[in-house]
Amino acid sequence: MIFIQWLYLALFFCIPFSVENLSLGFGINLPTEPIEMTIVVCLMFYWQQWFVMLKSIYKNPLFVSIAALSFFSWLSCINSQMPIVSIKYTIIETLHLVVFVLGIVLVQNETPKFFFKCIFAYTLSFVPLLLHAWCLQAQYDFVIDFSAAAMRPFYKDHPLYGAAIAFLIPFWGYFFLSQKKNVLPMLAKKVAPFVVLFLIIGLFLSFSRAAWFTFVLAFFFSAVFYCFRNKTNTLILVLVIFTAGVTVVVVGMFKIAQTTEAVKSTSLKNQILSTFNWTYDVANVERLNRYKCALQMFLEKPFTGFGNNMYKFSYFKYQKKEDLTRISLTHTVAFERLGTGGNSHSDYLATLTELGIGGFLAWCGVVFFALWFSVRKFLLERQAIFVVIFFALLTYVLHVGVNNFMHEEKISSLFWMCCGVILAASFSSKEIEPVHVL
Repeated sequence: MIFIQWLYLALFFCIPFSVENLSLGFGINLPTEPIEMTIVVCLMFYWQQWFVMLKSIYKNPLFVSIAALSFFSWLSCINSQMPIVSIKYTIIETLHLVVFVLGIVLVQNETPKFFFKCIFAYTLSFVPLLLHAWCLQAQYDFVIDFSAAAMRPFYKDHPLYGAAIAFLIPFWGYFFLSQKKNVLPMLAKKVAPFVVLFLIIGLFLSFSRAAWFTFVLAFFFSAVFYCFRNKTNTLILVLVIFTAGVTVVVVGMFKIAQTTEAVKSTSLKNQILSTFNWTYDVANVERLNRYKCALQMFLEKPFTGFGNNMYKFSYFKYQKKEDLTRISLTHTVAFERLGTGGNSHSDYLATLTELGIGGFLAWCGVVFFALWFSVRKFLLERQAIFVVIFFALLTYVLHVGVNNFMHEEKISSLFWMCCGVILAASFSSKEIEPVHVL
């Protein structure tokens, strides 16, 4: 198992700078996917542990939801317009689930707190890439428009690396605040405050509106839950008031922002206002176009879906002339960084369109039970790390409402790893961390 652990650390270290190679006639992420395949081969030698693990978790609603999502992904390949493409993506997705969920359950059960090292390994290679992006941005005076290209070819767009930063901050905040000396090596604990500051600056300089707002919302929801964890009635009341307050603010901002002036410049003020401008902001208007296409596609094939990863090949004919924008696409494009034809800008709509209602419900089940079990585990055992996991997961599940990350290994690997940690906590008799609250 030591060898597998080193493979996992190598994998997470390589994920930030992995790139897709098309020279073989099909896309393969190098060097990560070969490492994942090696891990799967090595895990096969632990078939007895697999049997015990599956026997223990097969009734867990989170595991059932993940298995159902995989089932509907494979089922959708039957009716896919491009079966080879759908099968290829489903194979990769299944590989991710085996490595980042089931494999993590086995390794985490063998070595509690192992996933901390995975977070550390990911950050270790991510930070230099972020520094490089800042150097490039500095050459353009940190203009907002350049942020989208700052991390290429490693991260296709700024929402992707902004989401990764938002996911990492809760864990590094925990490393900094935790009173337990054995969470990470002492050196890592000493640099934790600097890493947190570095990541917060990186989140800001990503200029990803979705990453900003989902991080802030996730932080406040997590903070409210943590502060009022022992007072259920007060917790519910505060959450209701907070939700109502957010709703009022959002509605007010929508009314203020629906002017052309809100999108005429790329100032920070207009960057924030443009988030709520769904009349003139071209990125938001194009999202509406994609959402409408997704809903029309779902109504045409509500049960079978169009096939895994088929939205970007199929939505063109569902666009209406009045919904098109200057960035709309009417045919597939050759540049991989632009995504073959663009995506639905929502993982929820993507599963609804590609996998049908069954796949959509399975994905919603994954989201709900991942959040539910992280909350439940904390309330029952007072292990603070599960609040952190809840915080990190919330940044992701909120963000994928307006962006597609399910096929992006850069961030989905972190999400699925946390699902594996949650399953491991219910499977293992060992604790991830001594019962301790910050």
